[in-house]
This record gives sequence, structure tokens and C-alpha cells, in this order.
Amino acid sequence: MRNARSFRPLIVQVLTQVLGRDVTLDYCRMVTGSLARRTFRVETGGEQYVVRLGRAFFGRTLAVDTEVELMRSAAAAGIAPDAVGADWLTGSLVTRYLADSRVWSVGSARRPRNMLRLAATLRKLHALEVRLPEFNAERYARFYLEWAHHREPHDDMSARLAQELMLLARKYDSRFDSTTVCHNDLVAENVLDAGEPKLVDFEYAALADPVLDLASVAAMNRFDARRRLQVVEAYYPDGGRPFSVSEFDDVVRMLNLLAHFWARAQDKERRAMVPEYSDRVRLLTVWP
Repeated sequence: MRNARSFRPLIVQVLTQVLGRDVTLDYCRMVTGSLARRTFRVETGGEQYVVRLGRAFFGRTLAVDTEVELMRSAAAAGIAPDAVGADWLTGSLVTRYLADSRVWSVGSARRPRNMLRLAATLRKLHALEVRLPEFNAERYARFYLEWAHHREPHDDMSARLAQELMLLARKYDSRFDSTTVCHNDLVAENVLDAGEPKLVDFEYAALADPVLDLASVAAMNRFDARRRLQVVEAYYPDGGRPFSVSEFDDVVRMLNLLAHFWARAQDKERRAMVPEYSDRVRLLTVWP
């Protein structure tokens, strides 16, 4: 496992390109909770930044210039750190460091008060107008299934899960429209608490239905049935949710299956870094 010191030359290269001046690092530390181990908090010239080096994982991600545009819109709405810029050559992103923020844990995401606060943040995100690729569940599912099979041919269990994923993806596409800016990767670690929740790591963002983000919160943080209902009620406090409980649970199940095959689609080295995701098959029928 490489440490922060081994990445310093690349970090300097990225910052020099983005900031347009020579850079000397006064401080550099890997961000704890970063799954890919390629996100760093740095200080140079009295300013603090977060540098995310390249694309750590294989997948259907945004072009980094589109991610910068989205983050700047989200920052203007008060729901994300400002994006300073990107190094297009390496696909690296530089954002402002929020000194007084803390990273959420799964426990944070499960607190009812925080669900209300995150729901308010998501409503602001969903009101943004940014051109993004549309989330077509069947297309996403086929992409990850094909690559997972390429990495390691499906056994009987994987074949059955693949079939179920395709059925749920088609069901999603026939039921929901892609009209809203969604984050689409709401693990707890992608939420910073800075007085109000702020979102980071928009690389999987897409135009989708708000249900996708609510289901992402539930799936990525292992919500049980009670918490799944709570997060929906937090987003729709007047009780006017436009989908049924069973429809919502189907989207959560679909995202867990997508996460499972996303992990299996990574190369061997990266697959070993995401046991939680590659083990999600265990979560599909029994909720914790």
C-alpha cells in the first residue's frame, strides 16, 4: 500500500497545473475514509486543498470537467466545497478544504435528525440545472455485468443475480424519468458536516429521479426497513411520496446489486480493496 509520501510528486504536479504556479507542499496527508487511498488534504502557500488523484475505480463516471462544473454549481447552492479546478491529463480534481467539517460515518447517516438535514441538501441538489448523462438503469447494469463477467465468468449464483438485476433495472426505467441532478453515490463518507451537510465525490452523478439518491442513501448505509421509510419521509415531509414502499425497496435492491457487480468489474488489485461492495450479495434478502 503506497503512502502519502509516494504520491507527493504527482500531487505537486497536479497543484502546479491547477493553480498555475510553482508549488511546495507544507502539509500532505491521506484523507481517512477514502476507499481508493488517493485523496489527500494538502497545504501550500497558506491555503488548504483536497486533491483527488485520477480515477481510482473503473466505472461509468463523469468527465472531470463536467464534475468541476457540477461541483461549482453545488458550491454556489451551499451544498458542496468549491472546485478549484482539474488536471485534465491525469483526471485529478482539486477542491477547497473545509477546515471545520467532519466526515459522516454510517452511524451519522442513520440518525433521524441527520436524515432531515441530508434531505434538505438533496432537495437543493435536485433543483440544480447542469447537463449530465442520463441514468439508464438497464444500460448501467449491462455495462457492469459485462465487465464483471470479463474479469471472472459468472457462476450459477452470479448468473441468477445478474438476471434479477436486469429485471429490476428494466422495471426502474419503465417507472422513473431521468430529469433531476442526482449524486448517485451517497456513502456516508461522501457527506461532510460543516454546519450543514455538504456533498463530495460527484464522479458518478447523473440525471435521474430523486428516488435514486434516496435509495442510494439507504443502500450504501445499510438502512433497515424503518430507516428506509424515515429517509423517504424526511424528503417528502408532507407524505406525498410519488412511489410505493415496495417500489422504493426494489430500487434499493437494484443499487445493492449494481454495487456488487461494480466491485466485481474492478481489476484484481482494486477488487481486493472493496470487500464490502463485493460482499453485498449477502445483504440482498436479509436486512440488518
